[in-house]
Amino acid sequence: MTKNRPVPLKILMKAFGAEIVVDRDRWNEFESGWRCKPGNAFCVVAPRNVEELRSVVRKCVADRLPLVPQGALTGLVGASVPDDTGTMVVVSTQRLKSVRHFSACDGIIVAESGLRLSDVNALGLPHGLMLGIDLGADPSIGGMVSTNTGGSRLLRYGGMRQHLLGAEIILADADATLITHLPLVRKDNSHIGWSNLVAGAGGSFGFVSAASIALDPVPAQQATALIALETLDVLPLLVGRLRMTYGELLSACEGMSSGAIEAVLRHRADIRQPFAFGVPNYTVLVELSTSVEPDMLDLDALLLSKLASMFDDAALAISDIVVAPPEKAWGLRHAISAALALDGDVIGLDVSLPLEQLPAFRERWKARLAAEVPWARLCDFGHCGDGGLHFNLVRPHATAMSDQSDSIQYIREAICREVNALEGSFSAEHGLGPANAQIYSALIPACEQKFVRAMKSIVDPYALLSRALPR
Repeated sequence: MTKNRPVPLKILMKAFGAEIVVDRDRWNEFESGWRCKPGNAFCVVAPRNVEELRSVVRKCVADRLPLVPQGALTGLVGASVPDDTGTMVVVSTQRLKSVRHFSACDGIIVAESGLRLSDVNALGLPHGLMLGIDLGADPSIGGMVSTNTGGSRLLRYGGMRQHLLGAEIILADADATLITHLPLVRKDNSHIGWSNLVAGAGGSFGFVSAASIALDPVPAQQATALIALETLDVLPLLVGRLRMTYGELLSACEGMSSGAIEAVLRHRADIRQPFAFGVPNYTVLVELSTSVEPDMLDLDALLLSKLASMFDDAALAISDIVVAPPEKAWGLRHAISAALALDGDVIGLDVSLPLEQLPAFRERWKARLAAEVPWARLCDFGHCGDGGLHFNLVRPHATAMSDQSDSIQYIREAICREVNALEGSFSAEHGLGPANAQIYSALIPACEQKFVRAMKSIVDPYALLSRALPR
């Protein structure tokens, strides 16, 4: 069924419920996402509660209509938008925003899947609590669980799987079976722990309708600095030194290439060049944070004193250090993605590598890109403290060339194959989805794919749920 032969709205309302079918003139809002081709929905629904969600699932299973769970549409791999066949029902969780439980003393929240990260933090802040996952976007809880999102402070707080105490899921079977494990405690071995399997599965093992989440203390103080490196070869040594020096105080270690910073400076007049001598080859943002009050520990002084000794160490090849307020340091880092989009079409690769492999990998590919796809500008950045790298290529808007889709796909696959050969990951934190389907099929061992399909056949017997895995 396509939009050339639309189903009358009254039929859809009768089938799914008049109160939950989204007005047709708004469907385009739900059919497009970041960095992915817009789709074509059979229908868009927004259930108000779990029972309405289950009724939608039952109807779709009965009619064999594929389901596309959709949160805040901040994903980057296309898993939350329909394809172009006009056969998929987009199920938005934007109205599933109830807080079923909140305990400040336990530091636990049970939230429905449509609640945003900002909503959780706003609720926790008066109690000194937060969900310690720092992102440039404001995703939904269901989306964060489905992608096992990490973010800039994974060094300190871990990813979503480390915060997930339990989940509630709806299976794509005839009865829309509801399986609930939403503990109000942090220690519970009375269940198998299947919620850890749901995390990162992109909705493949059930429609996530709620989650029980462990929260983190809000830091009493933070201190940040920008470190200019003459060469990326010293990055593993620097990160190791930072970890050893600051221990649990180290909450973030972010890398920014000269190409990424220059894009920000081109498009953001309010952000100034932090270094006196110009944009360095590579910049590392270091953040320390603690719940200890400033009168007991001067975090700025500690950061500066230890960095001064590192600056004097010739082996680290540090050309400059700027201690900057957190809002300015993070303002530069978080401005990168939007600036790259203004520069051109972003070809985003979300990879991770063993840290000792990262510098040589980057240099090899920088040279290879210049030789094979000279129109592509390397503007990489990411979470270098944990080996995460947003290996982004930008195709300038002004580039006048014929279609480059074949060369783009070839480069994407070649990069991912090398990452895999180096024991890294082709999907570090953005999750699985149509953008990674071919690479998943090619690189994940056949025995594992068979095992996943067998498990999926139990929870989704008609293969109707999620676009995260190849069908």
